[in-house]
Amino acid sequence: MPKQGSITLWGPWVFCFGIAFWFAPLKEPVIWLPPVALVFALIAFIWTHKVHPSAIRALFLWAMVLAFLIGMCVAEIRSYRKAAPVMPMGSKSWVVTGKLHRVDRERGHRARYLVRVNKIEGLEETNLPKFVRVGGLRGDAEIGSLVKFRATLEPPKPAILPGGFSFSRNAWFKQIGGTGFTWGHLKVIEPPSGMPAQLQLTRFRYQLAKSIRDKMPGSSGSVAAALITGDRSGIPEQLAQAYRDTGLGHLLAISGLHMSLVGGLTFMFASIVFAAIPAIGARMDARKPAAIAGLLVSFSYLMISGATAPTQRAFIMLALIFIAVLLGRRALSIRTISVAAFLVALISPEYVASPGFQMSFSASLALIAVYQYAGKWFSNRRNTNNIDGPIIRTLQKMSLFFMGILLTSLIAGIATAPFASWHFHKIAVYSLLGNLLAMPVFSIVVMPFLFMGFCLMPFGFEGPFFQVSGFGLDLIAKISMYISDLPGAVWGVATAPPITLLFEALALIFLCLNFARLKYLAAILIVASLLFRLQVAQPVLWLGQSGGALLVQTAQSKQMYSFGKPNKFALRQFNEAIGKPSQILPPLEKASQANCDQNGCSIQIKNRLLAIRTNNDDVETDCQLVDLLIVTHPLHSRQQPACATTKVLVLSKDKGSLFYLKGNSWISKKSLNQRIWDQPNQSQKQNR
Repeated sequence: MPKQGSITLWGPWVFCFGIAFWFAPLKEPVIWLPPVALVFALIAFIWTHKVHPSAIRALFLWAMVLAFLIGMCVAEIRSYRKAAPVMPMGSKSWVVTGKLHRVDRERGHRARYLVRVNKIEGLEETNLPKFVRVGGLRGDAEIGSLVKFRATLEPPKPAILPGGFSFSRNAWFKQIGGTGFTWGHLKVIEPPSGMPAQLQLTRFRYQLAKSIRDKMPGSSGSVAAALITGDRSGIPEQLAQAYRDTGLGHLLAISGLHMSLVGGLTFMFASIVFAAIPAIGARMDARKPAAIAGLLVSFSYLMISGATAPTQRAFIMLALIFIAVLLGRRALSIRTISVAAFLVALISPEYVASPGFQMSFSASLALIAVYQYAGKWFSNRRNTNNIDGPIIRTLQKMSLFFMGILLTSLIAGIATAPFASWHFHKIAVYSLLGNLLAMPVFSIVVMPFLFMGFCLMPFGFEGPFFQVSGFGLDLIAKISMYISDLPGAVWGVATAPPITLLFEALALIFLCLNFARLKYLAAILIVASLLFRLQVAQPVLWLGQSGGALLVQTAQSKQMYSFGKPNKFALRQFNEAIGKPSQILPPLEKASQANCDQNGCSIQIKNRLLAIRTNNDDVETDCQLVDLLIVTHPLHSRQQPACATTKVLVLSKDKGSLFYLKGNSWISKKSLNQRIWDQPNQSQKQNR
């Protein structure tokens, strides 16, 4: 039976599910359906409330339906409001004039620039994209400069694989209408002047990150800059991968841990200072002005760090805690994180579909739910007076500290595992060990000294603090590199049906929101999701733009081989999708079962003969012998009759497709790419 407050407890999560449901389909939902359904649901809720005001369950269910449909409508409105022109299809050279808004990924002599477009020669003003993102030579211009350059630009690309990461959707909500690379340098037409506040903040963050990297050379400086400003572009890829493979990737993304350390340190120091001032400490609770100080510093950190979804969640929760201190109320509860989820999803609905939102809130929800039970035990243990002396008490406190780290890592790891395996297709096996070794260093050494050093930068006294923090970061880097090199450090997880993630997310909500009867349903959902994952079929064939991959299976083993010249990024995504993230595919010519010559290769796959041609010469003969033919270009009209009974795949046409063998039939699965961000120019015409 729903209780008082159940709607505010469950509503935010149902609202988020509504948003996720709108983003999930590969084909654009009917635009009028969510608002019309919302109107009917609202009428039904009002009618039920008037006619059957005591029907608590019915009212609760209709309230949840309303929350779900409101989530869908909010996602739809946000998506259409973000509509902006994109570059014409095809890769072409353009002369662009615009204001430099952001500089990131500065590696070697290259950098990536985000430019607010003022003019593109050859395009009408109504067809100008709002932003373009280009790779160019490093150090060409400062943020806020008006620049002119020639660049090869094309629209952001849709998902390469069915259900894979979509660059077009990511760019859509940032209103980036073109990506590419520059020819030569960016020419500065006007230096920075008259910048709006947001651009000034972006420039300050860039200069701050650069200053930290200059004062802390090496990889530790790049990580330190990421911890303060959120700019991770300078972190070496090998080190970032080691962090992820050790279960320490959350340290690089500013979230609740970082925000709580910064806000908590501020609150602690401010409490001591205000308590020591007689005019304040004698008249009021020193924690209340300290809470205001913590709130202001946390908000500043939110702005400096880039205000990503995990950071927004962390700030909202910390702000609610400080407000609770001011009001003398309970600070942290399930309702607190429910409110935080609703606010973040309302501000930026697209974040709900991101791994940052899902993993951040799943970990926080699980931790709060568990510590509501375990917290009392820890508190009793911490406050127990022990007669064995200070040494034993110190050892007890240390053991509780490490037990807390172990329990926190275990809970967060279990809660985020479904989302990590879904988005990144791997699980860090030794994450408990990595967090147990690294978290004390991070919490006691890295963040406190880095924060104090940052505060002292205007006075030039940051050196010793940055040195101590750098020592801690170097130690964590060694821990992550060592653990990531251990055998079996990473388990690959193949792509599973979307229903598995739905079941696992529902199970987490049911378990954490403490509704007794639903806990049994949560267990059923977990078992069902595991069964779905175990039944995932491995694709036999993948086609890319100019090549692909093929599964060759024998009685003893099975091995994926590459053919043609597949795009490296696309091939890496495919490897991750089949649960082999670090796999390097050998060329098909090295397969003992393959017969190859200058025209291509043929091979037997589960009693089906397959041929891959590098050209279309004399394909008529192949069509009489093989069951499946892969060619680089469409067949000529004179070749088509001979291949009428043979399945013919064309790389340029069937790119992004996965193929499975079911019995003697080839089953294909292809990215539809029929959302508004995949066909933006068409959607804009419809809007007009």
